[in-house]
Amino acid sequence: MSYLCARGRFNLSGFSTGSMGVLPVRASLFALLFTTLHGARISAHWYGMSKENDHTVTCIKICLEPNKAQRAQFASFAGSARWAYNFALAIKIGYQKRWFEARKQFIESGLDEKAAGKKASEQVGRMPNYMSIATNEWTQLRDEVCPWYPEVPRRVFVGGFQRADAAFKNWFDSKSGRRSGAAMGWPKFKSKSKSRESFVIANDVQPAFVANLNRYIKTGELADMDYRHIKVPKCGEVRLTPGSAGQLRQLGRTMLAEAKTGELITRITSGTISRLGDRWYVSLVISGPFVPDAISTKRQRRNGVVGVDLGSGRFYATTSEGLSIINPKFVSKYEQELARANRALAKTAKGSAARKKALARLRRVHARSALARDGFSHQVSAWLTSQFAGVAVEKFDLASMLASAKGTVEKPGKNVDVKARFNAHLADVGIASTIDKLLYKGKRDGCRVQVVNTLDNSSTTCAKCGHTCVCGPEQKTFTCPDCGYNAPRQLNSAQYIRQLATVGFDELGLDMTASLTPDTGKRPIAFMTSAH
Repeated sequence: MSYLCARGRFNLSGFSTGSMGVLPVRASLFALLFTTLHGARISAHWYGMSKENDHTVTCIKICLEPNKAQRAQFASFAGSARWAYNFALAIKIGYQKRWFEARKQFIESGLDEKAAGKKASEQVGRMPNYMSIATNEWTQLRDEVCPWYPEVPRRVFVGGFQRADAAFKNWFDSKSGRRSGAAMGWPKFKSKSKSRESFVIANDVQPAFVANLNRYIKTGELADMDYRHIKVPKCGEVRLTPGSAGQLRQLGRTMLAEAKTGELITRITSGTISRLGDRWYVSLVISGPFVPDAISTKRQRRNGVVGVDLGSGRFYATTSEGLSIINPKFVSKYEQELARANRALAKTAKGSAARKKALARLRRVHARSALARDGFSHQVSAWLTSQFAGVAVEKFDLASMLASAKGTVEKPGKNVDVKARFNAHLADVGIASTIDKLLYKGKRDGCRVQVVNTLDNSSTTCAKCGHTCVCGPEQKTFTCPDCGYNAPRQLNSAQYIRQLATVGFDELGLDMTASLTPDTGKRPIAFMTSAH
């Protein structure tokens, strides 16, 4: 049985595994793991990809390094976007209240609810969308309600109006049943102290080299390509953090090849600048020519298909061939630091400089924890999709799994504290985020990812004979009473998940016997060998 080790402190020449001996670790791989586990910033990474009929939409997130004046401008833009959201939301809520009152009057006059709703819509009119608010209400009132608007790009306000549109659309879809999940509540106004600082500028956030490419198409003269700066309206060129230029360099080379043909097909359609902790990030939405899914390599086809069981216990994930990835448990790692930061915040007075300083400290701890969790998820998902031709994972109903056990006054819940602790560790794993990363990285790396529905029986069904038996969550070893098969519980689940995915993978002619030896390429995290 092989384990994947993810601990916080290592030695460059190797790491101690207690009584299990010492296994050498490559320094470069160690550095990659150490950076992730200790919460260092992620300079840039691809974090999403979707494909339409004629183009591919890709998103990248890059860490910025603005100067003091640019930081102040970013904070001002984020506040303006929040104000625009609240402004549009107030208009929409006013319209909705008038519609409710009109419908109530028609119902009292004898009409049924459906007919009364239609009459109310005819009387009140159509709810204004973001374009209507931007061109009518805001244009008429901006000199009075926000005289500082010339200092902020217009698209920042439009982005806030669009977010209000999305909030109401989600509420309507939830009420009508078009949106899955629990029913959403009424859209709320954003608070200055609680809302996340972010703003959207469509089309106007561009890498510095885009201007060079446009000039090259017109004049034929190509200046030096600048991959270290992003142009933001009214802020000028904002520098990227060291190590972030790689993503823009890759994008710039693609766009340069298109510019030499006389037309730029790849375009940046939107840019979102947000704050996490004490750092600012830009997320770019890139629309380019359609790119078909990648084809699996010889090594991937040789390694075949692997089933993966994700969990929140000791192991982050277990594969069907016995490889287990130890759970870093970031929620436990940062628990004491978060508690100290929260206690320091509770001792400060509202509005004081000390409270502002304590709040910044708390945000930094949360940011380090989030980056460490996200970075580890990226490493695991990238390793799986790059090494195997197929990956099968289980479909989870996280809404019910994360439900509270507190119950009601009449029927109080049992083991509420234990369930709350379990929920915290389950949320810390980020199962949904890991599956999303597997899906889009599988298309990029030539790996077919299948999410199978096990009907919640993966941990109680024998992977050898299919017999279902009673197996409590406290049991770490699965023993089949029918055929006698004995294996660690997560290993049996991973093997069962792979069997359920066989039907889909058989069409591709893939080898269903995954093998971790001898050719799995570079491993992002250190391995150690032991009995389960």
